[in-house]
Amino acid sequence: MAAIKVAVASCCIVRSSRALHASKHAFAQRGRRIRTCCAATSSAAALSNEAMEEDKVSPPTTAATGNFDMSIQVGVCAPCGELGVSYWDPAGLANDMNADTFTHYRRAELKHGRICMLGVVGLITQHTWRFKPLFDQNTDNFQLSPSGIGAASPEAPSAAYLGLIILIAGLIELNTSDDGREPGDFGDPLRFAQAYGLDFDGGDDIAQWKNFELNHGRLAMIGFLGAVMAEAASGFDAVDQWRMLGPAWKRTTAILFFPQESVGTISSFIQ
Repeated sequence: MAAIKVAVASCCIVRSSRALHASKHAFAQRGRRIRTCCAATSSAAALSNEAMEEDKVSPPTTAATGNFDMSIQVGVCAPCGELGVSYWDPAGLANDMNADTFTHYRRAELKHGRICMLGVVGLITQHTWRFKPLFDQNTDNFQLSPSGIGAASPEAPSAAYLGLIILIAGLIELNTSDDGREPGDFGDPLRFAQAYGLDFDGGDDIAQWKNFELNHGRLAMIGFLGAVMAEAASGFDAVDQWRMLGPAWKRTTAILFFPQESVGTISSFIQ
């Protein structure tokens, strides 16, 4: 049954990849339109700011600090922002932002997003699929390890391999650098862009693909945090959390209505 689920998931990934490949030129055209109108949009924003100053009205968001304009950076996307006009920053982290601080924040955002994208994929796939270490094909350690973040606990047989992954990540950190490049740009040593048929020096829009990565990374950071917190509260891994969504919702609703007697465990809400 697990093999069937993995096969179906693989088919879905292949079909999604083909659909994305077919639509990449449409995204590139939209990205070019954004770049074309960005200058006009920025000019309109400047005129709007001048009008606000004349009327003694303060704009809701200051998009530029000195020569650095936050509103035109990659990652400003609808519906929470408009390129060249405004951006989403409820905590005010971009106040008095300069280019050096932005570069530091963007590196951190990309790194955390990439790690969480890998983490979410791992939390999902380990529910139905495990592999054996290359150097020890006779062990069943990974099969005995729990799913979810519990696989990293000291008691789990797989805990030692987590340390190995951290060491490999540290070696990569020491031997790679994005100095002199855009934040998070370590090149394309495996030539994924060429294999996928992308030409960023030609008609393909690299800004659109950077937005893809940033938005997927942002979603993955929220998803990973939610999955880990839900596992700590319920004991279910990332897949079983969705399978138990109905009983969990019923139990949560029962708790919120201040019952006179104690609410049972989630198993008592399974019909």
